[in-house]
Amino acid sequence: PDIGRAMVVGGGVMGAGIAGLFASHGIRTRLCDLDAGALVRARGALRADLDKRVSRRSLDAAAARDAMDHLAVSTEWGSLRDTQLWLEAVVEDPHVKQRLMAAAVERGLPRDAILATNTSSLSIDHVGEGVPAPERVVGIHFFNPPAKMPLVEVVRGTRTSDRAVQAACRLAVRLGKYPVV
Repeated sequence: PDIGRAMVVGGGVMGAGIAGLFASHGIRTRLCDLDAGALVRARGALRADLDKRVSRRSLDAAAARDAMDHLAVSTEWGSLRDTQLWLEAVVEDPHVKQRLMAAAVERGLPRDAILATNTSSLSIDHVGEGVPAPERVVGIHFFNPPAKMPLVEVVRGTRTSDRAVQAACRLAVRLGKYPVV
């Protein structure tokens, strides 16, 4: 099934851009970061991008409102019960990424949800080490800025399932991107 609900962890430039891209394509997205200021900046950046598109008439005002309505921001994860895609875009430290993935599973991420990392350089196997059901761990690497760059790298680990890779590729296409596995 298509991804309808996502959580993005990390409100920096990449996480904010990815969350905004998801929201702009009808995916209910929660962007989480410990820094409330980063979350305010993320919503502001999406609002500015949408306003620019409305003024250029490449987007109507109702679609812009809808995109904003699809992006929630929080310093708390809240319930992960309905999350279909959990994606982290945090510091390039495999131990931080591993701890966050483990926490997502511990906090009730559904067993069939995809666990994704936006890393471009770390091993997917290493990042997913210790995660129950490692077949659902996949790299979905967006280039900066996510809304403008056409390629998305989909990175398979040795344990990543075809289902996870296919879901990542379908997501990229839905976002108007070209997935490269």
